[in-house]
Amino acid sequence: MEISLIFSMKCDNPVCTIQYSPNGNLISFADEKTIYVISSSDFKIIKQISIPQEIQGIPTKCLRFSPNGAYIAITASNNRILIFSAETGEIYTELKEHSHSINCLLFSSDSQILFSCDSGGKLCKWSIPEHSLIQCVSTSDNTDANDARTNIVSLVFPGDGKYVYAIYMDGIIGRFNVSDITQKEFSRIHHNGFILNSSQNINVFSTVSQDKSLKIWTIN
Repeated sequence: MEISLIFSMKCDNPVCTIQYSPNGNLISFADEKTIYVISSSDFKIIKQISIPQEIQGIPTKCLRFSPNGAYIAITASNNRILIFSAETGEIYTELKEHSHSINCLLFSSDSQILFSCDSGGKLCKWSIPEHSLIQCVSTSDNTDANDARTNIVSLVFPGDGKYVYAIYMDGIIGRFNVSDITQKEFSRIHHNGFILNSSQNINVFSTVSQDKSLKIWTIN
């Protein structure tokens, strides 16, 4: 196997998140101060979006393009979510509800809804057009962010879009009805260590674990 470097860029602060735009034409990544948007063809910087100074302080943990390409959502300090216009770079809205570190953001396929989850087991559903919280549920009576049973590490949205799945560090999977996230059920997947991250593709999702394994799952 031969791997060749085709682009490199030095940032002023640690970069913890990166994502391609839905059409693959852009790449966006962020540190604690700046969101960068570059071309995926010639790697020229198209846009630099400054994160407001009053909410800087920690590296941006998660960045997501909306499926329609109109928005870039990031996690920010003090457990907040910022959503920027991908076209202008201006802040579209700021969302506040979480009391623990936000681990994942996930847009619905129509870009109208944003889901967010945190290390204390809270799952939130936001209306993008209304700039507002629709629902928020604490998925566990225990809200200790250091407890793997409450720490939601990732969200996936496979299948027909009726359910959003929350993946907990200890291997629990929570299935939440998109129309009403208080309707929920739980199951378990098995790793021999903490789950660290996950990804999805149509009707399957994958998990990686502290046990040095990758597993791919189907949902029935």
